[in-house]
Amino acid sequence: AALSQLQLTQERWRANAATYTTALTTAPPNGLGLPGTTEKGFYTISISVDVATAATTYTATATAVSGKSQANDTRCKVLGVRMNGGNIRYGAGTSSVDWTATDADPNRCWAR
Repeated sequence: AALSQLQLTQERWRANAATYTTALTTAPPNGLGLPGTTEKGFYTISISVDVATAATTYTATATAVSGKSQANDTRCKVLGVRMNGGNIRYGAGTSSVDWTATDADPNRCWAR
């Protein structure tokens, strides 16, 4: 849910700016104004943007917080969504998402 909210907010931002932003927690109008963790604190949220492709690409990641139940799901500790030129990809992994892989979600984490 947090990544979906981030996607919607990031698209709203991009509709009014030349690029996507990494200002996740900065209050509007200078950022998205979203929390850096999920509602119940199970995941930390982050955004990355490559300066060269910031007008068309961003990656949002939810990483399980150590000591919380989601961290025990070793195959799905990291969930990610990548917008790249209007195409959305979903991925997951143990410590990061391999966006170069044909299947960025080999453990079917997004299907759960």
